[in-house]
Parts: sequence; structure tokens; C-alpha cells
Amino acid sequence: MSANKCFVGKTARSFDVDLNSLSISQSSMHQRLHLVQKARQFALLSLLGGFLQTSSHAAIIVSATEQPAAASYADPVVVENGFGEDAKAFTDRFHQWNGVSTDNTRRHPTLAGLGLVGKDYVQTANNARAVAANDAAYQVTLSEDAQVFFFLDTRQTEPSWLTAMGFERIASSSSDGGFYRVGYDEGNDETQLGVGAGVDIATQAWVYTTRLSAGAHTFNGLGFNGNNNYGIVATQAGTLVGGIARIGSGNPTPALQRLAFNTGALAYVDRTHQWVVSAGVLNSLQGLEGADFIQTSNDARGASATEGLYEITLLEESRVYLFLDKRFYGEYAELHQWMKTLGFTDSLFELGIDESGNGSIDQTADIYQTTLGPGVYQFNGLATTGGMNNYGIAFSAIPEPTQAVLMMTGLLALSLRRRRKTDTRRS
Repeated sequence: MSANKCFVGKTARSFDVDLNSLSISQSSMHQRLHLVQKARQFALLSLLGGFLQTSSHAAIIVSATEQPAAASYADPVVVENGFGEDAKAFTDRFHQWNGVSTDNTRRHPTLAGLGLVGKDYVQTANNARAVAANDAAYQVTLSEDAQVFFFLDTRQTEPSWLTAMGFERIASSSSDGGFYRVGYDEGNDETQLGVGAGVDIATQAWVYTTRLSAGAHTFNGLGFNGNNNYGIVATQAGTLVGGIARIGSGNPTPALQRLAFNTGALAYVDRTHQWVVSAGVLNSLQGLEGADFIQTSNDARGASATEGLYEITLLEESRVYLFLDKRFYGEYAELHQWMKTLGFTDSLFELGIDESGNGSIDQTADIYQTTLGPGVYQFNGLATTGGMNNYGIAFSAIPEPTQAVLMMTGLLALSLRRRRKTDTRRS
């Protein structure tokens, strides 16, 4: 293959799957059934729309080009809007990306919990892992500033070029390794691969992230022949959340939707409920529109208020909004202690809950707010025994002070300084 040759692949925009027309030449019946199973699952998940929604945003990764040191390996492929559970990891292997979690272990997020479902990603060549760490392997071009995620085999020594680019591992609970991981589902053919998060995970990768500017960026090799190569996923810049993992068990895992909150947004991973927000509220709570938000599980509303339900990692200081069903006060006289500990106070605004997705408001929720810095935070349950809905969570950037506010702050400080001097002279 020639050096610097660019290959860009795209996933289909339509999720219609014609199982009758699915043809597999020279395949065994076992292989046919396996592919049909995966196609059916993909079609079902796609019907859930907001649960694993793909973005209509224009491509962020516009190209991935092999560099001279990687010219003898399979070409990289850019897959637009194609990342998710069971996504093909490499151009020269059957390996797939998956969340490492199962229904019994949720300290690490699924790929939906990482907020990366439907994002652009690069399929590298696994054999290109042999490219030396001081040699360029790929040049990846971004159409705009982006939050880029990088998966590095946990058996691999962290290369210095990765940290030089600004990448940092995403922290998680110290009780489970301290950092987020995703999994490699490895197989010699498609019949040896599992379906979904946490199934047939052979090896794992650390999750790194950084913000990169629009333009071309060079990724070097790893200089190793045995471990798996890395993966690259990109989403829009401005996102604040590293990911969300479920701590408790017995309910569907949450999903992170990046920069997507608005009226009509699906509230839960296991319901068709939608948040209904007035223009006045969106204008008053700066940054709420287009914020990162969590689709929690409505079935989890009965989880203990004294035990962890979700673990959320923030990459930057954030204004955090908690949407709390007004019927909460029919059971409790005040906020749960974990809400107080996190500093939530009433914003005096509310939003509606459309429980049928038909445009009507069936319930309302109060909006509480707090400010949290970068770090890992535990959110407990509501412990409700009634029929109220579970809470929702959104995250927005801390608004920059306007020029007028800065001028007023400066004048106030000057006034106080002069007053202190006057008081000193009087004493």
C-alpha cells in the first residue's frame, strides 16, 4: 500500500434491516444464525432511538491517513456515526469494541454510558501496533474542535507521545481500578464473538480523553507486537462528562447523551417519557439547552437513598441540574442527604414530564442545581415506594461572566477598597 493513502468509510444512515436478503456466501448455518441474531439486535436497539441515538452532526473525523511507517499494514478506515457496542475495532481482525460491564458489574460504563454511541471513530490496523513509538503511524484530521477518546490496551506501557498530546485517563471509583476501561471482544471469525456489553471480553483497554483543535493530528505507534492496537473516537468539543456507570444492579444501565439536552429529549433508557422545557426556562438557566444529560432508568427509582446507584465522572467544573419529580415531597419532607451533600438547591424553575410522548405534560419536576468540579461523584437512589418518576441529570459549563458583570465587580471592589482606607483613617 502506498503511504499517505486515505480511506474513509461511512456507516449506513438507515437502520432498516432486511433479514431475508441477508446473504452470506459459503457460510455455515451457524454463521448465518449468528449474523441474523446480531442484525436483529441492532435493528431492535435502533428502534429505541433516544436510548442509543446517533448524531445527525456533520462528520468530525474527516480522514485517517497511514504514514510511511505504517504503509505495509492494512489501511485505516473512518466510520462516520458508527461507534457502539460490537463495533469492529480493526481493519485486519474480527475484534470488536464493547463495554466491559455486564448486568452484574457496573463500575465501568457501557459504551452508551461513555456517551460514544453513534460517534465517529477510526478502525486502525491491529498489526500496526508494531510501528515504533517514535514513528508516526496515522494522521487523523478533524473538521472542528473535538473531544477525542483514545483506547489503550491495559497491558501496554503508556507512550510519552500520548500524554504530550494532552490525553489523560478518565478516573473512576478507586474500588475498581481507579480508571475507566472498555473491552476487546476477540475472535478468529464472527461466530466467536459475543453480542453486547460485557460478553466474551478477552482483554481490556484504558480510556483516555483530551480536547483537540480542528486540523491534522499525528498518532505514533506503540512499538509492540503482542498487545492490541489502539482505538480513536471523537465527539463535539464542549462536553463535560467523562462517563456514567451503574453501581447498583437489577435495572437497565444509564446512557450519556452529549450536548443534546432540549425540550423533547428522552428522559429514561427504559421509557418513552420526554422532558418538556419552556423557552423561558432554557433562557434563564444558561447552558441547559444543548447540555450533556443522563438518561437514567425509571425502574431504578426505588433504589436505596443511602447506597450508590450511579457513579459520574466530570472532566471539568460544571453546573449540575437535578430534575426531581414534584411528587417526591409527597413521600419526603426534604431532600435526601446525598442531594444535600452534593450541594443541590432549588433553582425555582421546573420542567414537564410527557409520559406518553404525545406532547402532553403528565407530571412536573423541580429543577435543583449545584456546581461540581472535576472528579468522581456518587448519586444514590430516591427510595420511592410510590409511582413518581426517577430523577434526571444535566451538566452545563459554568457561564462566563459578561463584560457588564466584570465592570460592576471591579467598581464594587474599588469602592470597598476606598471605604477600608477611609475607615482606617477614621480609626
